[in-house]
Amino acid sequence: MSDGSASWQCGGLGSSPVSRSKNGRLSTGANEVRVRHLYHCARRRKSAAVDERKQKHLAYHVAPEGQRIVFRSSRVGAPRRISTTGGVIEPETVYPDVGALSRDGRRLAYVEPPELWRWSAEIWRAQLSSAGGQAVGMKQILSSADANSAPQPSPDGRQIAFGSLRSGVWEIWKSNADGSDLLQLTSFGGHAGTPQWSPDGRWIAFDHGPETHSQIYLIDAEGRNLHMATSGNYENVVPSWSRDGESIYFASNRTGDWQVWRRELATGREAQVTHHGSFAAFESYDAKTIYYSRFNGAGIWSVPVASGEEKRITVAPHLGYWGHFAVTEAGLYLVDSDAEPGPTIKYYDFQSRRLTPILTLKDGHDAGAWRANLAASSDGRTLFFVQGESKSSIVMVEYFQ
Repeated sequence: MSDGSASWQCGGLGSSPVSRSKNGRLSTGANEVRVRHLYHCARRRKSAAVDERKQKHLAYHVAPEGQRIVFRSSRVGAPRRISTTGGVIEPETVYPDVGALSRDGRRLAYVEPPELWRWSAEIWRAQLSSAGGQAVGMKQILSSADANSAPQPSPDGRQIAFGSLRSGVWEIWKSNADGSDLLQLTSFGGHAGTPQWSPDGRWIAFDHGPETHSQIYLIDAEGRNLHMATSGNYENVVPSWSRDGESIYFASNRTGDWQVWRRELATGREAQVTHHGSFAAFESYDAKTIYYSRFNGAGIWSVPVASGEEKRITVAPHLGYWGHFAVTEAGLYLVDSDAEPGPTIKYYDFQSRRLTPILTLKDGHDAGAWRANLAASSDGRTLFFVQGESKSSIVMVEYFQ
């Protein structure tokens, strides 16, 4: 949805005043649009493009005197302030965070953590009796002390690559399959995720979103030889490998919608694979079919590698769980977040086309939407998955004046 900023010039709110409601927030939706406009204009003055896919969380309140807006965004981090007439964005030094002000402006209530909740995530490994069989062993391999996501086993099953906040920002890490011998592979300063091993185990593909556009990167398994694999003034995210290791699949919004593309690493030639909406994608082990999910939809879909009809094969995973499926030699696993009694990992058999429940996450836990939190070994007998719980609290501070 457009923020309407095209109708205003950067530099201020013009004749449109900013009013404050009783709880300290702006009183109209139109003014919220203007807050976003001020933010975008200030960012533009700093010659930094705003990534709309990431810049979607913006919270703010107006200081009691009505002269400045205090805000926090998913791209800025710590609270910042800007004049209601526009200008330079500065660190906020009075209010500890963004929230609801009392009528006299002397009390502030806000949510801790600022993301509205903190997701405490654990990476687990499950051993199954067979592909699609019963779980015969379960072990937590990485604790919830640090947020973890997107575990992916190496082709030989001895290591996993994953995303983690343990350094304070999202970076790519790897460890042994039991969670030991941790090694940080990237040092971007954040926004790195969805790692995928090459078929020979020598490389890891992942996406990284800096101030401009997200791109696909490659790094060797020891954290060396980092280089960018894609480019362009659009988003390229969520990579996976062709089974011969000569190409990568990824999602791109270059056409205006998210679609899966394929890039030949040797030549740099790219081709669009899907045409009706898609996001995360994996090639089958016989290299004949692409299985994929949709960013703004549900289900797993398939399309021949050589192109053809795009077909839906499952109802789950549901909206937001685009990364919760894993392709194996004989079938695929997925997370059904709406299952009873709780989110459940299920197995879809390619031959029988039947969906079988495998295991249910711990009570009160979730798989974590908007991330790629399910993986499996090629034989389908080992699963790696994430389960966690959300926590938050309301804090009140007072006497600002």
